[in-house]
Amino acid sequence: MPPGHRLLAQCVYEDAHGRRVKVQRGTEVREARFPPGTPLDVLLAARNALRDELATAADKAAVRAGTLAADVPRCLATIASRKARQTAETLLGHWLALPVDLNGKSTTLGALHRAAVTPLHVRTGLATFAARYRPKTCRELRRLLGWVYVTLDGADARNPARGVKGPRVRYEDARGIDYGVIARILAALPDRGRPAKGHTRPTVNLTKLRLTVMAFTGMHQSEVGKLTPRDVDLTRRRVWIGPRVKGAGAEGAWHALTAPGVAALRAFAEAGAWGAFSTRSMAKSWRRALAVARARWEDETREPWPVRDDARPYDLRHSFGTAVLLATGDRT
Repeated sequence: MPPGHRLLAQCVYEDAHGRRVKVQRGTEVREARFPPGTPLDVLLAARNALRDELATAADKAAVRAGTLAADVPRCLATIASRKARQTAETLLGHWLALPVDLNGKSTTLGALHRAAVTPLHVRTGLATFAARYRPKTCRELRRLLGWVYVTLDGADARNPARGVKGPRVRYEDARGIDYGVIARILAALPDRGRPAKGHTRPTVNLTKLRLTVMAFTGMHQSEVGKLTPRDVDLTRRRVWIGPRVKGAGAEGAWHALTAPGVAALRAFAEAGAWGAFSTRSMAKSWRRALAVARARWEDETREPWPVRDDARPYDLRHSFGTAVLLATGDRT
């Protein structure tokens, strides 16, 4: 008790200047002064209120220190690239703001302790995101949440994002493109691309050749990038496609070629377009060609453009599969 003070009750004091209440919890102190003669019940009520205030502040601080929202900045600090850090911060912000129900009370995922986040929260969140974002963004959101747990707790520790798959995307309309429209898209690509290494003039457009091969063989981008001269037998009109690992998997096999497929691979081989390539660069060329073809289509036909706004080079594979099914009735 301070000198010159008289103890009236626990944490309640009186001196020559009046009465006061002083409550301490750890290093935090709350104090209130009152005039002389203030009733004891008023002082006790003030003491209890200050105690509640200190307890509430301590609880809030503890929650902030243990919440997912408090953990995320620690993870972001480990990312050296400023641009990558900002992108991750934006995406993780969607998780932190995700509404969740906790014991009948509405809160956010960021307000939960990371140990309280469950796989059900993750699945529900991904289902919510799937209604607003593209599948690629949803996959990145799931990956980043899992990365937070791996960064903080280690690869072998509990991780609610581990094993949770994103919702299956179902499209209302087919992703295949009519081959008359495909011809227009390919025609919108220039015949010559950037100068090849060691050349000063533009050379043949390899992206156009690769897209043409995809359109008339049904090959995936990765399969086109793995092609070698020994995989193409134009005499027997066939191409070797290696084993497929994705899904149920499939063994490598020779696949028969149509006449357009033979022509596409012949031009591909003559240009020496073998080897891996940037799928991102291909996607950019594809989008430019779509824009040019769409403008020409609408100008010539005055009809709506019959291609989805989110059409991708991969849709050429769907187009080929649809054409083969219609022509042969064979789903394999």
